Amino acid sequence: MIQDIFDTHISLVMAQDRGKLEEGVYKLLSLAESKGFRSIYISNTVPGSNIRETCEKNKLKCTTIIDTISRSLSGTEEPKAVTDCIFCNSPEDLTSLHMQISSAINGGENTLVVLDSITTFLIYNSQNSMLRFIHSLASLVREKSTKAVFFMMQTNRTNEKFFEDLQGLTDRTFKL
Repeated sequence: MIQDIFDTHISLVMAQDRGKLEEGVYKLLSLAESKGFRSIYISNTVPGSNIRETCEKNKLKCTTIIDTISRSLSGTEEPKAVTDCIFCNSPEDLTSLHMQISSAINGGENTLVVLDSITTFLIYNSQNSMLRFIHSLASLVREKSTKAVFFMMQTNRTNEKFFEDLQGLTDRTFKL
């Protein structure tokens, strides 16, 4: 199933629990690396230092990490520097995040953008803001000929219309 993600430009991956979601993310990063892809991992759930540590433990390069949570958690302190990690101000600052992603994509080809997770972004942003952000990110991914995978938890709170609109912005939906 995870390998089929590389047959599309933009995929939505639904997971029933956080453990399956994390397992899916790291399987995807490993597969991407074996296929020669450079990964950009956008996280709003786990600090960049923890992601880097997990990647190193699993012998993954995980080229670039964009951490949207550490600055929010650290208050006035600047987060500790992490190799190839970009810190955004907060998960609410979607404009800054989009600029960071655009800059990180750079050349484009053989790049995989992994967004972990839409569910957590919805804590900080409205559904309309998220749909606009995903639409803009999907356009960027297509323009740069890269691939993107958006992870999301399956919850009863997810608005059916939001989910349908989100699926309309992606090429295929997978369930873990």
